Amino acid sequence: MNLHKIKFKPILVAMLMIFNLFSIAYADGEDISDINNWEKKQRQEEEEKRQQLSRDYNVGVTLEASFPTLSKDKNYDISIVVNNNGGVNIEKATMKISSLPEGISLKSESSLTQDVGVVNVGHKSQVTYNIVTSNSIKDGTYPITFELKAKYGTQYDNYKDYSTTKTFYIKIKNDKVATDNTNYKPFIISDVSHVASINEGEVADLSFKITNPNSEAIDSVKITVEPEEGLVNSTQAIFIENNFSAGASKTYTVKLFGKDKAQKKNYSVKMTVESALPPSSTQNTSDDDKKTKSLPSSSQYTGIFYNAPKEKDPSSDKDSTKNKPMIMVQNYTYGNQEVLPNSKFPLTMTFINTSSNKAMTNIKISLSDDGTFTPVNSSNSFFIGKLSPKESASRNLVLSVKPDAETKTYPLNIDYIYQDESGNEITAKDTISIPVMQKTLLQIDEITKPQDVMIGEPVTVSTSFYNLGKTKISNIKVVGSGDFEVSGEPSYFVGSLEAGKSDSFSLTVTPKDEKKVTGTFTFTYETLDGQTHTVEKPFDFEMSPIELPPMDDEMMPKEQPKKNYVAYIIGGIAIIAVVAVIIKKKKNKKKMQELDLDE
Repeated sequence: MNLHKIKFKPILVAMLMIFNLFSIAYADGEDISDINNWEKKQRQEEEEKRQQLSRDYNVGVTLEASFPTLSKDKNYDISIVVNNNGGVNIEKATMKISSLPEGISLKSESSLTQDVGVVNVGHKSQVTYNIVTSNSIKDGTYPITFELKAKYGTQYDNYKDYSTTKTFYIKIKNDKVATDNTNYKPFIISDVSHVASINEGEVADLSFKITNPNSEAIDSVKITVEPEEGLVNSTQAIFIENNFSAGASKTYTVKLFGKDKAQKKNYSVKMTVESALPPSSTQNTSDDDKKTKSLPSSSQYTGIFYNAPKEKDPSSDKDSTKNKPMIMVQNYTYGNQEVLPNSKFPLTMTFINTSSNKAMTNIKISLSDDGTFTPVNSSNSFFIGKLSPKESASRNLVLSVKPDAETKTYPLNIDYIYQDESGNEITAKDTISIPVMQKTLLQIDEITKPQDVMIGEPVTVSTSFYNLGKTKISNIKVVGSGDFEVSGEPSYFVGSLEAGKSDSFSLTVTPKDEKKVTGTFTFTYETLDGQTHTVEKPFDFEMSPIELPPMDDEMMPKEQPKKNYVAYIIGGIAIIAVVAVIIKKKKNKKKMQELDLDE
């Protein structure tokens, strides 16, 4: 029994030691699995946080649309495309029309706000509105503003709000026989000069200048001078120019006198510049397939007062009117600039005694009109003590123009009261003409600074402009240029802008320098007198580009030290080897003892 105990006891000890080693290894394995699960959970949480940070910076939706040219009194379907080109899905999205211009409305069954729903990354969704144009809407470009509201994110961050707004422009163009771009600009009539009035037997020299404002020569131009019945043109009434050079000017003079038995009043004289060719329908040329241009007619009026003689009274022994001294306006000026509403201008008039042998005394001169002009710090009357035969005298006064005066020529009436050498009181009337031109005023707002965006993303620069004058501004065009790449069209043709109306222009650009955006908005337009004007609006904005936040080293999971399982295995093998050696030694020793006993 003792021998058997000695034989199996070492083996049992070795087996117990090996079992302990593998138990420790198994327990360590369970710990390693728990560590791996913890590390995986930490990595998932950190990745979700990192993705959310990326989404906060990459959420982006663009609104896209391409509207056709519309006309009045019709229904149209217009569509807005929601393009999710950001880095996160949007949900619960709605589209709303923030504002509709006058003359455009929605059909009764169409709502201003429409549901968009979910738009995933890289996908698009379309919203359609049914609009109606009124019967009275005019040609032009009309803004419509759309606003998108949505939510983005996950339950991790409880969702976040997102919104974007964009204004699109709808062009209204009604059918016309001819458009402005198929016509030349009308000729300009200026520098009209003549005496204010004439007496019987006197001749008035009327001169005026016409200018070709076009960039090319015009063939067959007809210039006509048409006095009202009662005045007679004693010279040429029609002038024909076969080739009127671009930008050239020419002055014409005619002579006018009063007709026999013409009444004593102010007579109008009409000056007209038009094409000498007969009117014809617009046709395409066989060479370049372009429409034939036509020259619009332009006219201007002026007035000359005719002092008709009084009819002789056979029963009267008084001298005839030819023996009385007569006073009239010899010439007058109203400054070297245009007379504008709500402004002041100097008026200088020279009066002459037309008699060659009689003087006049105690001359009182009074001015009157329809209320357009008002004397400044003076009376509307002045006094001249005496005018000898053929003597003249000048008088000056300052007149103000009422603010709402329209663009046209206004008559200014002159009343005379004076005495001849015999003390007889004589009265007379005269009229001069003063043209008033409304000022064109295009007001342009400062360029709106774009919001800071991520590096490489496009930005939007915009401005608004207004017609603050009282006349229409024509052929308005805006062009954007600068140190950037333009997305879409760099220009916007507005056309005509009525008084009191406004419009806007925006440009989406990618700056070549990520820290600033520099450029110019150039406006060109035409005024009523056919002149072209250019206004430049420069801008230079410093930018602060947004960068994605770098990953924090402290946020990265640390690598846990690995257990050395090989050491456990080698240790177990070493113990087994030691136990085996002990057992073998004991066996050898027992055999030696048995041999000794046999001997």
